[in-house]
Amino acid sequence: MILASTASYAQIKVVERQYKNNGFSVAQQEKQMSRNSTGKIFYTRLQSFDSFSKKSLKPYMSRQSFIAYLDQFKGLMDVANMNGYSAHVKAIKVMYDNIKGLSKISTNDDHRYSLYEITAPVYKAVDESWGNDVVDAVIKEAYLNLYDYVNAKVNSGERDFANAKAYINMEPIKTDESKGQCQYTVSIDKPVLQKDDIEVYFCDMALFRKISKKYDGALLEGPISGWQAYKDESATVRAMLQAYEGKKEIPAYYVYMYKLKDYGNPATVQQNLHKDMNWFVWVFRNGMLYYSYMAIPCADLNRTTVYEERLNPALEDPGMGGNDFQY
Repeated sequence: MILASTASYAQIKVVERQYKNNGFSVAQQEKQMSRNSTGKIFYTRLQSFDSFSKKSLKPYMSRQSFIAYLDQFKGLMDVANMNGYSAHVKAIKVMYDNIKGLSKISTNDDHRYSLYEITAPVYKAVDESWGNDVVDAVIKEAYLNLYDYVNAKVNSGERDFANAKAYINMEPIKTDESKGQCQYTVSIDKPVLQKDDIEVYFCDMALFRKISKKYDGALLEGPISGWQAYKDESATVRAMLQAYEGKKEIPAYYVYMYKLKDYGNPATVQQNLHKDMNWFVWVFRNGMLYYSYMAIPCADLNRTTVYEERLNPALEDPGMGGNDFQY
């Protein structure tokens, strides 16, 4: 027990010295780790929900079944009020109107099932009371998926869908820009900047939900363990972020992108973020996702620091093999 305590104390002191030598305080890093933990818990809950939601989907939706589903979804507004989600009732009501209107455009089985598949997670999250954070995320993703689905149909040239956009109302999930913004800072450790190409992206909740499903590694924990093994997934995530960057059809979905080499490799990136929602930070290193973090604008810690992976011989136990410490 004495040896364990001594080793633990020595490890803490070495880590503390490393932070101080790099110009970062231990107190600041403890706050950052706490935020990472919050993001990890949130992401784990979302993954659990997605797993149950996927399993509960019906394999087919007949016309009669869809009519029954619409009636059921209409009743979700009352369920939301009873379960403590009154703030989401308007969004549920408008979503119901959206899918009801869209369902009249075509009687095609695939179209009917797509409307069900996109919105069924909303019903499940509210009906089973998964919590405000999950309900909010699932609703925002459903609106984005519905919007993208209709756009794809319109662009396909199918005659039935020529005026489909008229049935989409995105108002309930638009960002309340009147609440203002707060500046968020991402600092990059100098050893990373000196040898690698770094890109930093900020995105909103709906896009995070959509994009994160394309990545198998752990997200929202800060440094990504084994990040170099996810080359294909990183390429997909990066391409999706770039595809949405600059799109401003509706004030609800945002991507801000910084390729640090284009700005002379600054050690910090600062971005004004709307207060009305949480944001998600993606940091790519040589084209591969290296760091993932949930940012809360105007929180007590309005910054995050991306560190180089460091192997510290002083912390290794010769009998246990090397340890790859990430800060």
